[in-house]
Amino acid sequence: MNDWFYIWDTRGPFGWAALCGSSEGARRFDFGYRSREQCLERARLFEHESPARIIKSRRTVTHPGPQKGPVWLFPATVSLTRALLGDDAPLGHIPLDWNGHTEFRKAVWRAAMQIPRGQTCSYAWIAE
Repeated sequence: MNDWFYIWDTRGPFGWAALCGSSEGARRFDFGYRSREQCLERARLFEHESPARIIKSRRTVTHPGPQKGPVWLFPATVSLTRALLGDDAPLGHIPLDWNGHTEFRKAVWRAAMQIPRGQTCSYAWIAE
């Protein structure tokens, strides 16, 4: 399984963004960096979060385009950029790579994904 980093300038107030994932889907999305270098430095730290999530190939895609990286990568970056810029871009089409996570963590994330855009919910709501 090849893992990917894709970093890009959102061209907006959210600065540079990093998307980490595999052929199965996205694993992590992070944004708000002032420079490409700062973003790359943080993206490299993703591999140290847990042994199950080590990025072996260390590929960094400078621009995925429709032909580079996993098939989900280019549409995901377009949608994430649109969402950061305030568009009501759909995000449900972005596949997620759940490998290496506990069932509890997956359940929490699935509950959080049910929160409508623009709304907040308490930890107690998620726990229920």
